[in-house]
Amino acid sequence: QLELLRQQLALFEAAEEHAEYAADVTLSLCLPSERFEAFAAHLIDVTNGRVAPEGGEEKLFAKKLS
Repeated sequence: QLELLRQQLALFEAAEEHAEYAADVTLSLCLPSERFEAFAAHLIDVTNGRVAPEGGEEKLFAKKLS
């Protein structure tokens, strides 16, 4: 499941920030907030409901414009 999830990140402009390994694996991800609902639905679909995405804190980043 972990590698399947990691393969999906680029589809939603998501990046892995941190992985916590215990009985379950918890990933902290960074992705555009407007993509979260579609990302969550996609992960639930491709993992047959075995992955449960949860929204968390919101971070703001500055982006340099060319």
